[in-house]
Parts: sequence; structure tokens; C-alpha cells
Amino acid sequence: MEMEKLGAMNSDHSAAIKVTRNGSGEKYSNDALSTNEQDMTRILDMFPGFVWTARPDGEIECSNQSVLDYTGMTLAELKNNWRSVVNPDDIAVRERALDLMARSGEPVERELRVRRFDGVYRWFHSRMRALRDEHGQVLRWYCISWDIEEHKRAEEALRESEHRLRLIIDTIPALVWVAKPDGSVEYTNQRVLDYFGVPEKDLAQFRWVHAVHPDDADAALRGWLRAVAAEASYEATHRHRSADGEYRWFQVRGEPLRDRDGRVLSWYGVTVDIDDRKQMEEALRSTRARLSRATRIATVAELSAAIAHEINQGLAAVVANGHALRRWLSSVSPNLERARLIAERIIRDGNSAADVVRRIRALFKQEAPTKVPLDVNEVIAEVLRLSGDKVRRKSSYVETDLEENLPMTLADRIQIQQVIINLVHNAIESMEDVTNRPRLLSIRSRRDATNIIVEIRDYGRGLENAEKIFEPFFTTKENGMGMGLAICRSIVEAHDGRLSATTSEKQGTTFCFTLPIRS
Repeated sequence: MEMEKLGAMNSDHSAAIKVTRNGSGEKYSNDALSTNEQDMTRILDMFPGFVWTARPDGEIECSNQSVLDYTGMTLAELKNNWRSVVNPDDIAVRERALDLMARSGEPVERELRVRRFDGVYRWFHSRMRALRDEHGQVLRWYCISWDIEEHKRAEEALRESEHRLRLIIDTIPALVWVAKPDGSVEYTNQRVLDYFGVPEKDLAQFRWVHAVHPDDADAALRGWLRAVAAEASYEATHRHRSADGEYRWFQVRGEPLRDRDGRVLSWYGVTVDIDDRKQMEEALRSTRARLSRATRIATVAELSAAIAHEINQGLAAVVANGHALRRWLSSVSPNLERARLIAERIIRDGNSAADVVRRIRALFKQEAPTKVPLDVNEVIAEVLRLSGDKVRRKSSYVETDLEENLPMTLADRIQIQQVIINLVHNAIESMEDVTNRPRLLSIRSRRDATNIIVEIRDYGRGLENAEKIFEPFFTTKENGMGMGLAICRSIVEAHDGRLSATTSEKQGTTFCFTLPIRS
């Protein structure tokens, strides 16, 4: 209404004066009208924006002082050349807005750039309405405009920031996704769409599970739903099918975003391709298995004399007991009780020899580990029997301190035997150069609250780096492969234990490994 009054004051001023010329009240009416005009002009000039009116053809009719101050033009100049202050690219925008409003009768809002007195264009938001006669014809246009330059710059900065963020997210070498609080996918980066070759809607909700390998799909979905229900971090590894049908291994991680009250607002996650790493790990496991088998073969070759001795002892006992059995049965009065005892000895010695052969075959075969209740002291004693020839050949002697009633552990007998053989042989070989003190090999077993502890100590030359010796292919031996200790550590760790070494220049090296106590 104030803008309509402004137009009326400019165009119908003379009519207003005529209305007030009635006798003695003429001076009072003119003064009142002048005061009202001044108040209205002051109000419009103080308005924080542009206020102006235009004739039906769009030519400016009047404006508040803010327009004149901003453009640096007089009202007459503005009436004659209003197009000079509007950006040429936006003149058509203004005229289309007027045309649309003339046809529709509805107010129209538009954004356009207006030139300041110093030649700088700034963005303004304009809202226009039309005053019409009883026939619907436009009598006058009314408009207000306000400066939105800072708002436009903020919008542009936000768009640029969003664009940069989108570029960063799309460039991250991973599949990035966002899920709703219920766990359904809401957003993915471009790499996700490129990898799966489907639009984002085909991954929404929980339809992404169709791209998971059939063997992994059920576990992947159940694991994700459990994490969502518990509002806990999610981590899993499974295979995803690419657009060309190939399955690759991925590691998936998701973290919840929470509000101040701890409620989950959304989930953010990354899915990283680890297929190459998986293949390398598999190749490394296969290589280690082959090297472990080669080490076992070398160990058997080295222990062949001791093994032959044990087998020969068993067979000799069988033969001797066989002769005795025949003698007791061939007498005039066969001693059946004595013959029964001899027969049991033959069975015992035969089984003992067969057990030696079985263990030798197991060392050569590439069998999966078989964990059984194991007496570690018994394995140590067995290794020392097999290594007796080497101990004597190297002019060494063994000192043992084995705790009685040591608890059992669950372990693969052949693998633990391999670890102890390797450590014992390394200890013996490390003392070959020792001439000024006894070549003593000390083996000790004990327990703590949760573990069985085995210590194998030599009094050799010691080590420069007690940790580096466990690295694959690192060796201090002239003809060594550098895999023995690496394999030993992997075996012990596969049994949930630890293998370490400590060294002293004067007292040699102590290898210590632990195995958990298990019944």
C-alpha cells in the first residue's frame, strides 16, 4: 500500500490539491498533505532497499532516494535511460518478468545485476506487482529490490566447496558410501557407480547385496544389520562383482555419525579393493608352506642317522623278543605266561618303530596342522633323542630343567617338534666357534598363569639384532635359506603363542616361545 501511495503522490498530486481547496480549510489541508508527503518520502528513503514504480510500458516513473544514491543518477536520467544501469544480459530477464506478470496477474520475482555509480555490478532480488483497473489493464508497476550480492557470493562459494568436495570424494581411491540411520544406502561416490555399472537407485535400500558373491552375501548382510542394530563400527571382508562380472575382494568399514545425544544420524563408509593383497597373501602362504616343507625335508635328512638308529633299535628289540618267544614256546613245557609278556613287548616295540616311521612321513607330507593335547616335555625329550648324534658330533652337551607335571596344550605335534628342532640346531651351530668355554645347550620348561614357556639357551657368539633374525630370507649362515626362524615364529603365532630372542655378548642367545595352557 505504501508503494501505491508513492505512485499516487507522484502522478495525482494536482488532483489531491484540488480536493483540499474548500474554503477556510484550504491552508490547513495543503499543510497536512505536504506533511504526509514528507513523512512518506522519508519512510521510503529510509527503506533498506530500492523502491520504484514504472508505467505500463516499463519506463521508470519514480523511485526512492536509495536508487538514486546507488546509481549516481537523477530521477530524470533514470527515467530516460534506466537500461544503462541494468546488466545487458539481464534486461531481457526484466522484460520477460513484466510480460509474464501482465499475462498471469501474479507477482513475479527475479534476480538481476544493477550497476553501481562506480561501474560495479551487484546482484539484486526484485519483486514486482501490478496495479490494474477494473478491466484488468496494468496501470502501474510497483517494485522493491534488495542487494543479494553477498548472498550470491556465499552461494557460489558453497557451490564451489561442494564441487571440490565432490571431486575429492570421487577421486578417493575407494568406494565411498553414506547410509541412513536404518543402514540403507543413501549416497555413493562415482567410483561405486563405475565399479558396479548400475545407477545409484539400484544400490539403494539393501539391494547392494545382489552384487556380493553368493558365498559371502548372507554373512555380509547379517553382519551389517547387526552393526546397525548395535550402532557399532562395522568391518568385514567379502567379494563384490564388478560391471564386467569379475569378483574381487574388498574390505568394508563403516562408522556411525552421532548427534550430541548419541543418536545415529547417518553412516559413513569406505569399501577398499584388497584383491591384489589377498592374492599376494595367498602366494606368500603357499611359498611359506613349500619352504616349511623344504625345511622339514632338510631336517629329516640331517636327522637320518638318528632316525635309522631309533628304527633299528625298535626292530632289533622285535627280533630279539621274537627269538625269545619262539624259545619259550618250543620248550617241552611251554611257558605261556612268559610268552604272553614277550608278545606284548613285540607289539610295543613294533608300534614304537611304526610311530617313528609315521612321524617321518608326516614331516615329508604337506598336511594341514592337527592340534591335539600335547605334552611339551615329551616333545623336547623326543627332539633331544633325535638330535643326540649332532650334539655329540659338535662336542656339545645338553642341560635340561623341565618342570614336572607341566599342563597340556593343544598343538600340532609335528610343527612344535619342527620349532624345537630348529632352535636346538641353531643353538648348537652358534657355538661351533666357541673354544674358551663349554658348548652348553640349556633347555628349560615352566609355566605361568596362562602359558607354557620353553627357553632354549646357548653360550655362543650372540646376535647383533635379535629381532631381524625373524625376517624372511635373513640369515647368518653361509648356506642358509633365511626361512627357518620366520617359519618357527609363524608356527608359534598360529598356535596363539609368541617367539622372541634375547642376546648377550658374553652369554650367547636365549630363544623363548610360549604356548597357551589348554586342556
